[in-house]
Amino acid sequence: MMLEFVVYIVTLLVVCISGDAGTDQGGGLIDSDCGSKNCRDDLLLECVKIDGMSKCQCENGTMRTANSSESCVGEVGTPCLKKFSSVDFKPCLPNGICFGKIVENAVESICQCKPGFVASQTGRQCLLTYRGGMCTKLDDCDFYAGLKCRKGTCDCDDIDESWDNKLKKCTRRIGRSCDEHAHIPEHCVENGICNNRNTCICTGEFMTTLDEECKLKQGRNCTSSEECHHNFQCNPVGPNHSLICSCRPKMEWYHEEYGHCDRLIGQDCTPNTYCVENAVCYRNKCTCAMGYEPDITGRCVVGYGGDCSRDPNICDKRTQLVCNSERKCECKKFFEYEEESRNCLGLTGASCLLPSDNETSTDFPSDCYRYAQCINRVCECKDGYTKGVDGLCQLSFDQECTLGVPSCNPFEFLHCGVGQRHCSCETTDMRYDEERKSCEAKEGTLCFRRKIHGRQLSCGRNAQCMRKDEGSEEYGVCACDDGFIVDTEGICNSSAGPYRTHPTQLLLFFSLIVSLLYFF
Repeated sequence: MMLEFVVYIVTLLVVCISGDAGTDQGGGLIDSDCGSKNCRDDLLLECVKIDGMSKCQCENGTMRTANSSESCVGEVGTPCLKKFSSVDFKPCLPNGICFGKIVENAVESICQCKPGFVASQTGRQCLLTYRGGMCTKLDDCDFYAGLKCRKGTCDCDDIDESWDNKLKKCTRRIGRSCDEHAHIPEHCVENGICNNRNTCICTGEFMTTLDEECKLKQGRNCTSSEECHHNFQCNPVGPNHSLICSCRPKMEWYHEEYGHCDRLIGQDCTPNTYCVENAVCYRNKCTCAMGYEPDITGRCVVGYGGDCSRDPNICDKRTQLVCNSERKCECKKFFEYEEESRNCLGLTGASCLLPSDNETSTDFPSDCYRYAQCINRVCECKDGYTKGVDGLCQLSFDQECTLGVPSCNPFEFLHCGVGQRHCSCETTDMRYDEERKSCEAKEGTLCFRRKIHGRQLSCGRNAQCMRKDEGSEEYGVCACDDGFIVDTEGICNSSAGPYRTHPTQLLLFFSLIVSLLYFF
């Protein structure tokens, strides 16, 4: 670099010296007759025969410039100075410079284009290679790079082309015609290809921008936001904070059908901003339109009980709503709607998320319904409650109660009687079995032979529900199994203890007494 710098300085000095020295030289000028005299060497002229006449013309490797009719300049790649000899010096073409290099251990200078210019294929022009360079005529710009002189500056076609800083040339925008095999190849913008219909399209991982260029789609790996489509930013995502082209977290929602980011409810907006579906920009804030309400993610959906006849998918899935056969949004199976939270919460047996779970899913609720808790990701009743009607958790036996909600579990035949403060069996003909968690009919009392209104009143242990009469299939009477007798509590028992006499036993006893009296 130091040697080249020294050569450059010396070259400038020689230019000054040679410029003064050559003014007094004799000989013919350009286009003059050279039959009787020599041509001017200092003007790089030589005698050339043209149509039988000898004329002074630019010597080989030089050319006449458009700005001068008296001198010639060196073309790109031709020697301009050898061994610092002023005699051998020759000026270079416009926008060119005489610059030295080492050739076979000797310093030789050749004409080169200045920085920001490139030689034409003929070497007779130094053309502007960068967009925005000043120009006065069409051929000032590098037409091989697709540049044209437009309003005094070198630029691409503003409609069909875009400047590529990497390729340093004009490229065809997406959707425009292209021909990569033309004399001057027409290449597509970066990350675009010329398809078999000679049209520029984006490759697989990229999508077309408003400027008809190709940028990364949503969900693709990135290193900066400049690589992403203008709808997205390069955001850290997931536990490893991988950089992904995505919408702004907690501010925007990706619309898969249209491929852009929509502002969530409550975010700033303008009339030209995309708010989430079923929302409008009202007073510079994205707001749900009439008939819709925001869900927990900031989108607008039809809430519980809303009409879903036009779109069965419009119900708020994040709150476990589905469109039923009556075209109304209701909680899906195993979920119950809670007015306070405006969500469908899991009943007993439904899947749920633990507080330690960070992920969100449309398959799980965030919480269980009242009086239930999430255990091993399944909703189960809390202590003091048991599964009751439709999966609701209701008060179990002997729990403190008041008339109203929560109620005692009717599936266990419990009630909160007038004047009582604890859940107890509905009648005195029943007894609560701690192990079976239900009230059961005592011996000799009414029982259900099958479920009635979803409830099954069974007999106690060691007893069966016997048909009451020939016409009844639903109800029966509890009777002890063979080998068991009823005690004073109405329980069939085979162990010793205070017993009460069964009517059948009394009948047998009296029959035995009558028989004995007959024989005696």
